[in-house]
Amino acid sequence: MNFSGWDIKQLRNWLQKSSTQEDDSFDLKEKIPDDEEGKIRLKREFCGFANQKGGFLLFGVDKKKRIVGVEKNDEFVTRLGQIINTHVTPATIKFDIHECIKLKSKRTYVYIIEIQESPLGEKPHVFFKEGKGLSIPLRTNGSLRDLKRGDEIRKLCLSQSVFYPEYGRHVIEILKNIKGQHEPYFTLWETTICQGFKTYYRSIDTEKSKEFVLTLEDIEKKISNLKKAIIIASTEGGEPTGIQDKEQLERAIDSFIDKYQTVII
Repeated sequence: MNFSGWDIKQLRNWLQKSSTQEDDSFDLKEKIPDDEEGKIRLKREFCGFANQKGGFLLFGVDKKKRIVGVEKNDEFVTRLGQIINTHVTPATIKFDIHECIKLKSKRTYVYIIEIQESPLGEKPHVFFKEGKGLSIPLRTNGSLRDLKRGDEIRKLCLSQSVFYPEYGRHVIEILKNIKGQHEPYFTLWETTICQGFKTYYRSIDTEKSKEFVLTLEDIEKKISNLKKAIIIASTEGGEPTGIQDKEQLERAIDSFIDKYQTVII
């Protein structure tokens, strides 16, 4: 969906269509809410869009699709940011004015705010407030719902559509971090990311993708070998073996990064 360059007539014609209904890509807002419940709803809607494919909020249009307009405000985005950056973790949702359409008969406007889908490493955005509990909102069939089950959270964070290029960048950062560790290990989240990377590239089934998977699996084996060598070194004085394994691991990581960066840059 793209509202770029629209005037009030185009917006009105679009709203009057019976097929124009709030869905997973846009929501209608009469104004920026002043009440606490309205602000909570707005925070959750931002989370819902950012946790999936992004979307638009149209401020100045009520739920009956009537254009009511809002007063022009140079601090519109700032006001929104002040609302959504509290009680949302991580508070990294990216949004901006996609279009600002002036009403002809009034000195008011329709602000169309675009919310970007967040990269994998920032999902899921979680809303939490004392007395309201913790929730992971999703935008589904034009309304908000909360993820409740572990398999739903896994699907959100591991859907193949978000593996590339975001997963590759995360894998590179993980491996760079591994190089700097005396006793390298993967956290659960890092393990999940690497597993998702391998799953994605296995599905592509090309020689290059197979090479990426095999190289990453080799790195994982070298990490395991280094862990064993460190344990031996601490009990039997086998430090040189540990050093040799670490050097092999670092070379394997450097090789992987050099090859994969040519794909994602």
